Parts: sequence; structure tokens; C-alpha cells
Amino acid sequence: MEEEAVSGGFAGFLFATFVLMESEYSRIKMLSLISPPLIRKPKIAFLFIARNRIPLDMVWDAFFRGDDEDRFSVYVHSRPGFLLTATTTRSTYFLNRQINDSVQVDWGEASMIQAERILLQNALMDHLNERFLFLSDR
Repeated sequence: MEEEAVSGGFAGFLFATFVLMESEYSRIKMLSLISPPLIRKPKIAFLFIARNRIPLDMVWDAFFRGDDEDRFSVYVHSRPGFLLTATTTRSTYFLNRQINDSVQVDWGEASMIQAERILLQNALMDHLNERFLFLSDR
């Protein structure tokens, strides 16, 4: 008799668990139909270290023009005081992409590592940047 009561209680527990799981599944399924999933579009961050002008800026312009701007980011570290403007670059992809806290870089010295760290720090502020490409004119 006790065995029947225990097995009956266990069967009831299993049935209640099944109903609860089924209702949660239905709720989750309904939510997924109502709100589309967030689609992350990871980006590549191009991190340029340049003394002044960007060498071959028109080649880079053609390269960037071949893709959607929401798939990449451009960051430029140049010597302090140098500004990339319409007179110093022929590519709009480099305008307003300079970082403000640049340092004087001596090529092959520790200051180059500092410039890379500054570039990377700025690129990491955009959570969609997942790949990082360092480029230098030397």
C-alpha cells in the first residue's frame, strides 16, 4: 500500500515537472518568435601607426570601400600635433580617426609598444571589435 502511494506521488511529481518544463519551453519559444535574436556583427580594428601621412592611403581607401563600414574600425596614431585632414589624406576613412593621446614614437623603441597599447585601448572601447590588425609605415 505504501509502495503504491510512493509510486503514485512520484508519478505525480514527474507529470508536474513535465507540465512545468513544457510551459517554460512554450514561453521561451513564444519569446523567440516575438523578439528576434540579437545578431552580433564582429568587426576588425585596423590600428595604424604613422609618423605623418598614411602611406598608400588611396589603396587603403579602395580596400575599405569594398566592404560595409559596420564591419571594420580604423584608428590612427600619429606623432603629437599632426592632424589628418582633407589636405593631408586623400581618404575619408582616415578623417576623424586619430586618437588624441598620441606619443612621440621612436621606431623600434619602447615608445612604439606604448603607441600600440594606446591604439589597442581605444579599439577595445568598441565591444564589437574582435580582431585587431596593427599596421605601421616602417
